[in-house]
Amino acid sequence: MRFESVANFRDVADSSPGNHPIRCRNGKVLRRGMLFRSGHFAAATKEDLAVLQALQLRTYVDLREGRDFEGADAEVHHVLFPPSPSTTERGAPPPVAAGGRRLWCPVTKDLRLRGSTADEKLNAVPESDRKAWTSWWFQRLTRFALAKDMEINAASHLAAVNRTVLFVNSDELLRALLALTEEKNYPLVFGCVAGKDRTGLLSCLILSALGCDRETIVHDYLKTNEAARHIDACNQVAQHLWWEQLAAESPSKWQRMQPTLPKLHFDATWPGLEADGSTPPLREDLRPESEVPKEPPDQGEALAVLQGSVAYLGTLEYTLDLLDSEGGALAYLDSIGFGGPEREKLLAILTA
Repeated sequence: MRFESVANFRDVADSSPGNHPIRCRNGKVLRRGMLFRSGHFAAATKEDLAVLQALQLRTYVDLREGRDFEGADAEVHHVLFPPSPSTTERGAPPPVAAGGRRLWCPVTKDLRLRGSTADEKLNAVPESDRKAWTSWWFQRLTRFALAKDMEINAASHLAAVNRTVLFVNSDELLRALLALTEEKNYPLVFGCVAGKDRTGLLSCLILSALGCDRETIVHDYLKTNEAARHIDACNQVAQHLWWEQLAAESPSKWQRMQPTLPKLHFDATWPGLEADGSTPPLREDLRPESEVPKEPPDQGEALAVLQGSVAYLGTLEYTLDLLDSEGGALAYLDSIGFGGPEREKLLAILTA
């Protein structure tokens, strides 16, 4: 499969070392053509949409937050995966003629900075309340980082995001996992912006539920780095498309945002990957010099990391060790409601 402006799209069954069949529990192997993972579809060309249609995908599990750039409208949501994230509808509409639907599972919801709760102001959040304590922990960590009181590199920040998703937004992870236990939803694709962090976390849980070994999980996670340049280009194109939407729909907000906008080297005129699969040379910054900020903005830095193009081994190792500290990935899945019966359904659908 070759896409011009959809990055990091792949069959999960093709993510093993040496492209050998992925071994699952009970001697089973992961079936091809059933489960896919991907970056966003916001910049998809007509040719890309045709490739997606040929795969006869029934469900797109959208892990994005759905705000700002992640909530922008795109053609794919009108011809393949409705409803558009630019609407407030969350239900599952009947499939359109092309046969698909979008299921929204925002696993990073409520991770942005917020006001402190009464207990947080008093430093009285009980550690026994895993959800509340982890949310408070992440808020403090983010504040320290933004205030420059603590240096946190991208891999460590993403590890903190994974911890918070696992213990604060497990309801969204469960919603996504349960969708995978219904045969009517297949073939299915799940993804976020880059298709690496939120997507990688869900893929880690899926492969763990199927009984795959650690080597397979690590290889699947790091395979993203083969597409890093393409991810970066497609993310910039999608940002530019969102800017165009914003300028047309909310001129005042657009004017306020302009001084803080990041530097782009690709815009909506980018035709996608070259015929040989390479990415064209970087272009100059697309903004007038007067609009380029002298210093990178702090606002939105955390989201920018999630929309980056590199998957870090350290992030995954931290996550796997964290799951081990909970008794293993299966024990964690049990704790959120994805137990033995659900895992057996998953195994029956996805393996042969």
